[in-house]
Amino acid sequence: MPMGIRSTKFAPGNPMSKFEQLVLTLGGKENVSLVASNLKVFEAISHAFYKELSEGEGDLSHLIFKTIKNGETVDGVDILGTNVKLIANAYTRNPKLSGSIVEALSEVDNYKDAYIYYSGFLSLAADNAKDPTLTKINAGPEMVTLYLAGLALGVPLESLVTIMTSDFGWEITKLINDNVFNDNTGLSGVDAVLKYYL
Repeated sequence: MPMGIRSTKFAPGNPMSKFEQLVLTLGGKENVSLVASNLKVFEAISHAFYKELSEGEGDLSHLIFKTIKNGETVDGVDILGTNVKLIANAYTRNPKLSGSIVEALSEVDNYKDAYIYYSGFLSLAADNAKDPTLTKINAGPEMVTLYLAGLALGVPLESLVTIMTSDFGWEITKLINDNVFNDNTGLSGVDAVLKYYL
């Protein structure tokens, strides 16, 4: 059972409940630092993209994400029905842009501001001890950076929640988590989990 759900059944005086409450509290502190550092990175990337899109000359199609399908390179990365071509909040004031970069910019949904989502994650991380919402959506310290990377790419939050709370998402978290009660040291990260399965 996910820890976020188990937390609703904590029993006073139960040592396991005390341990899990401690994990939630410390996880919240760790999440705050992870979200804050990822926000700084996203700001730097956003600035670099804006500067290039606004001041760059000629073909800027190198900024578009690429995927290899059937041996051919195509624009964009498909994630649960969303075709992501540029980072979230990408925009420009350059009227001279043309071609595939203009098409890619027109598909960026700036109504879903990634900065707002980052701010929300920061607030939830700070309140994690009393309301473990991030834990309920499988966004603990082991997995929250995957959410943040998805948001930076402009992937809808709903799609990220669907992926992360799937059986496979919870299984990844389970394999990464260590447990002092059974000497399980856990795997070192998502890459290690994928290698474990592959």
